Amino acid sequence: MLTDHPLKRISILATDGVFASTLLHAKDFFHMASLRYGKQLGLDLNPAFETSLVSPDGLAVNTFSGPRIEVDGALDDADAVILPAFWGDFDAISQRYPQVSQWLQERHAAG
Repeated sequence: MLTDHPLKRISILATDGVFASTLLHAKDFFHMASLRYGKQLGLDLNPAFETSLVSPDGLAVNTFSGPRIEVDGALDDADAVILPAFWGDFDAISQRYPQVSQWLQERHAAG
């Protein structure tokens, strides 16, 4: 059950070459924070905000060390965006996923 407070959705960006440890650590950390905040809001152990793994196209990604990780969906209207560490050339990744730059600019402009 989500609440009416300003933070409703955190999206963690996954792209090919992401370090699985930083991706899943962020997911676990923010899910735990959501549960803790939910408890403070009187929601027992229900999350106060959503934490999602997203990729540019909504498809699973291949991590730096090999495992393939499923994501929760494509780029969305997140209130906060987390960029985990990845292996690769930033310019090459930016060219491969041009929609990410636009999405980040939109999320920044939204506050």
